[in-house]
Amino acid sequence: MKLNLLDQLELLALDDYSGSKLTPSGHLQYGLAAAIILELTLNKRISVLGKKVVVTDRTLMDDSIIDPYFIQILQTQKPKTLQHWVSVISRQAHKIEGKVISKLVALKILTIKKKKVLWLFTVRRYPMINHQPEREFRKQLYDIVHSYHKPTANQMMLLQLIQMCHLERAIFPTLKRKEFVRRVKQLHSDINMGDMLQKEIEAMQAAMVALTASIAATTVVVTS
Repeated sequence: MKLNLLDQLELLALDDYSGSKLTPSGHLQYGLAAAIILELTLNKRISVLGKKVVVTDRTLMDDSIIDPYFIQILQTQKPKTLQHWVSVISRQAHKIEGKVISKLVALKILTIKKKKVLWLFTVRRYPMINHQPEREFRKQLYDIVHSYHKPTANQMMLLQLIQMCHLERAIFPTLKRKEFVRRVKQLHSDINMGDMLQKEIEAMQAAMVALTASIAATTVVVTS
């Protein structure tokens, strides 16, 4: 079962058994926006030149969640900054998350549970019913972080998203955040030593550096 960055991030952000969120909504909001941009980058639809997002392939992804935002990028007359797109897409985070959860429910990975709070409000939770997909990529991430196994571009991006969303304590409980950030930085540096296409690696690195800066800047604006 192939899951993209949005799917994987959402699974990691939910407690497997209670179905409640493990990270504040604000962090996940920007993480989902970043995941859409990174999926477009991984699939070579866009690249980041300087601070601007430029289209490199106008072919749609055939993905009902990602394509609407790709179309927005395609229809923009002049290239916009990465920070602009993170801000624009993150405003739709609730809608995006709803679609991702619906997809995971349809795949029979998650289920929906409803309960009344104070007999007035209905709260929805999304516990996991098929643990295998998440176990597989969690194991791969564990081996990368703890044993320094070589990551794929997708895995490297997922680790960066985990860092952005402050999910490392839930996924790697034995590591303090400072140590996790150090290891991700080291992996990010060492990935150039692999046999991936150099241009692709450089594009991924540029995208992640710009995304990290843009999310940090946007968070400061929102919280100030």
